[in-house]
Amino acid sequence: MRRVGLGRAIVALVVTGTTITGHRPAAQANDPGLVLSEQRFTVSDALDIEYALVSTDQVILDDLARGPATPTPLPDDAATGDGGDDDPASTSDRRTPLPPPDDRVMVRIALHRVITTRFAVSGALIGDPGPVIDAVSRPLVDLVVTDPDGRHRLRLDQSVIPRRSSTDRRPDALEAPTAGLHPVSVTIVRDGIELARHVTVIDHRPDPPAPDEPRLGVSIAAAIGVPGAAVDGALTTSEMLGARTAVERAYLLARDVDLPITLALEPRLAPLIASGEILVGLGPEPLDDLLAADGGEVVALPDGRIDPSGVAAVGEGDRLLDPLAEGRTLLESAFASTPVVDSLWVAEDRVTSSRLTSAGAGLVRDLGRTAVLMSRDAYLAHTGAIGATTDATLAAAVEIGPDDTMAAIVLDTTAALLDVGARPTLSAAERAVRVIAEVTAMRRTGPATDRWYIISGTDLQVPDAEVVGHLARMLADDPTVDPAPLSAAVTRVGSMVDDSGDPVVISWASGPEVDLRDRLPTINTLRAVVFDISTVLPADDARLAEWVRTVDRLFSAGIDETDVARDADRIREEVSAVRSAVVLPPRASFTLTDRNTPLPLLIENRGPVPLRIGIRLVSDRLDVPAEAVEVVLRPGSNTVRIGVTARTNGTFPVGVEILSPAGNPLIEPLSLTARVNSVSGLGRLVAVGLVLVLSSWWYSHFRRARLGDRQDGTTPVAGDT
Repeated sequence: MRRVGLGRAIVALVVTGTTITGHRPAAQANDPGLVLSEQRFTVSDALDIEYALVSTDQVILDDLARGPATPTPLPDDAATGDGGDDDPASTSDRRTPLPPPDDRVMVRIALHRVITTRFAVSGALIGDPGPVIDAVSRPLVDLVVTDPDGRHRLRLDQSVIPRRSSTDRRPDALEAPTAGLHPVSVTIVRDGIELARHVTVIDHRPDPPAPDEPRLGVSIAAAIGVPGAAVDGALTTSEMLGARTAVERAYLLARDVDLPITLALEPRLAPLIASGEILVGLGPEPLDDLLAADGGEVVALPDGRIDPSGVAAVGEGDRLLDPLAEGRTLLESAFASTPVVDSLWVAEDRVTSSRLTSAGAGLVRDLGRTAVLMSRDAYLAHTGAIGATTDATLAAAVEIGPDDTMAAIVLDTTAALLDVGARPTLSAAERAVRVIAEVTAMRRTGPATDRWYIISGTDLQVPDAEVVGHLARMLADDPTVDPAPLSAAVTRVGSMVDDSGDPVVISWASGPEVDLRDRLPTINTLRAVVFDISTVLPADDARLAEWVRTVDRLFSAGIDETDVARDADRIREEVSAVRSAVVLPPRASFTLTDRNTPLPLLIENRGPVPLRIGIRLVSDRLDVPAEAVEVVLRPGSNTVRIGVTARTNGTFPVGVEILSPAGNPLIEPLSLTARVNSVSGLGRLVAVGLVLVLSSWWYSHFRRARLGDRQDGTTPVAGDT
């Protein structure tokens, strides 16, 4: 992990404008004159703490101007008469320096009694650290480093050792009778008057952990969606700005912190990230490479925010399959090096829906998700959540059915400390100390099992990179901490229990976020319309894919009924335009000059692409094809000839129906006029008679000629008469 040495993360000078001269009660909040800029949290043998000293108290400034206060050791003869070997003076007295003058400003470093709960951590850090168990005092001037720009840094490198005896004490070290969480107060005093004060917390661990000590998995998690819950179309300016801000924060986090990040990203943002349209000018490395370098991952989410609880409630669980596949494709195209994982479901309004019913949980579990990640607010909205006593380093369980659950990983209340811009009165280091101290307290007071802590902002916002950087450095000193991507938590984290020791099982009391039962008739009608027109258009027509995608997204929790009505009207209008491209000439007529003359139809295709249609004729006086005749209409005018058989002569109507290949009408039926001018029955009889008479005459003529030839012995020659 990247380590930043003390002094590289110094908080900027803050001018308080107030001279601190009065006595300060020990229980007051931290003084703004001391701003924590860096510290080591897990301590084995020495405190390592640094402050920005920003107080404008004139007493402090004057003392610093006086120069070094460390006294020189006494000369060997200063404590004795002659300095001889037999002098009764103690050799330890000879090594003891003179104390600084009484008028020097001192820094009192006090170690307080062990605290065991997260509530005690909170109390200590707001100014009530509890009883002092040991303290040392050192001259302020010996601990201050002044930078070239004139800023002052207070550096504490103070020994901390286990207390071995109540009588044999070391005055230069802080002695801790027990290991554990200790508040440490740092007070600047002169003549008993407090000039500045700060309280922090350390975890004193003088001995290495036992091999079987429970582990703490740690990962960063964040969800990035589109503000306004839009699910289709180009991003508006405000949506683009909101998405860009979140993605840039994720980039800085991945660049500056060496912890694995689990990123839940709305899939349609992925191409914008890959193309650089969102990330501009932040650095040469792609976000994909930064995530992959620290073992990060991207969560596979459905394109279009399809709510599993909603589709499960109406028996349309399959509606989740295509959006999931499309979402994975989009994410994989932008994150070629970072794994896209299927084992997590993110129940968060930023990217899906925070409401997860038992049916919805069962659906995502059937699709391979073994755990669900949710914010604390989403968790508390479920029945069975245990509220203030929740230990979020353990996993709850979401009810799926009788005796059937899946793991629920929940954000802790400390997420509020990790928000960008949260607690402006606290430095980034102070926020990190409170987070790690509360998490450590939970580990020590709950069941002895492996746990997991998710570093995330409220509602899975991208956390503050500066605070997370401090937190990562503090966690690096703890040998029981294992950084890993969140997908690994499922097999490693223990189960959350309530006050009676029973597993915490939560369930959503009401229905899904959007009741799709009201939408389903509209959705089903549009499905039928789109399917029908798909048999007319070429298979590669881009409109088909867009219509299918739009209909699928009507299952989304990210749109309301106004959006549904708008999209439904648009699809109907566009489909109607395809249908109306097929035009028959009004009141057209045609003539059949023979009983079996094909019927000619002039049909116009006013659209830009070929259209496949079916033509069905209806007539009482024509024998027509029993089934609709399928033809492909090229753009422009088309003459289609359909074989028919006339039963009678005359003029009569013929009905023409234009259908989709699926058998549904495309346009209104049209009635055409047919004229049959074939030969009548009597005429045919006379014609046949004339043919027979002519044939008989020719037969008789040839017969007589042959008989004459035989009588005179001659042979007829072709052409003779």
